[in-house]
Amino acid sequence: MFIGRALLVLVLVIGCCCCLVGSISGRTLEVGPNHKFKAPSAAIAAASDGDVVDIAPVKDGYFDCAVLRANHLTVEGRGSGVVLTDKTCQGKAIFVTVGNDITIRNITFARARVPDGNGAGIRAEGNNLTIEKSRFINNENGILAADAPNSTIRIFDSEFTRNGKRVYPLDTRSQAAHDSLVPARQFS
Repeated sequence: MFIGRALLVLVLVIGCCCCLVGSISGRTLEVGPNHKFKAPSAAIAAASDGDVVDIAPVKDGYFDCAVLRANHLTVEGRGSGVVLTDKTCQGKAIFVTVGNDITIRNITFARARVPDGNGAGIRAEGNNLTIEKSRFINNENGILAADAPNSTIRIFDSEFTRNGKRVYPLDTRSQAAHDSLVPARQFS
């Protein structure tokens, strides 16, 4: 009887561990004309912690914006032609990152405009944002960060062109992030 209960407990523990491992890795949510999600905002709204949103390029780009609430979320463009343009969320940015530990990769953010003249490609409000191989073109601000003293913004191999009414495409003058790392980038 004792061996039977011990075996049952062991099976339950192993089953729970397998479920936890599966949920940590997350799902891949695909965006594009031939996928369930037609717009990045729809997939991002459906995303949970640890998910990956994979965006296919479309002709003329996506006229879309999104608020990224999930933690440990990765949003990436497939190929070199993924563009989000001309639309902002919450009167702030094309992407507003509220969740923590978000990675954005291989996306072009273009023409973010808001009535107060402070529109950004990305408004970083959560902790720890990583940007890789992305472009910020002709926005009022490239990236604008909220006051988050324990946060780090990392930017790798990205381009900032014709952003802003300000000198800085990445506005860190407010000491918003504890650390900002910007290797291999281009500003013009």
